[in-house]
Amino acid sequence: MSAEAAPESPQEWDPQSDPDWQSDEEVAYHEAGHAVVAYALGGQIMSMTVEDVEYPEGIERGRTRHYITGLDSEIQCRLAGGKATLIRFGNRHGATTI
Repeated sequence: MSAEAAPESPQEWDPQSDPDWQSDEEVAYHEAGHAVVAYALGGQIMSMTVEDVEYPEGIERGRTRHYITGLDSEIQCRLAGGKATLIRFGNRHGATTI
């Protein structure tokens, strides 16, 4: 029985080379955007985290849970996260402006 060569170790993941990766600061601004707009529109913030949240479909970085009434208000809250990140960090991820 011959000894087999050990498989090469996988390359370490470099977050900076991943175009969708966001730093902790970017995630914090994004989630704060959702929360600030929800609060300004009379909504209630249930919880907010910038930690990784694991779901069966995968991992999500950050999460803001809020309660607000009205479709227009909900849409504004959903758009606010990306807009806050765009204002603070520019168009690093190829976002479209609204």
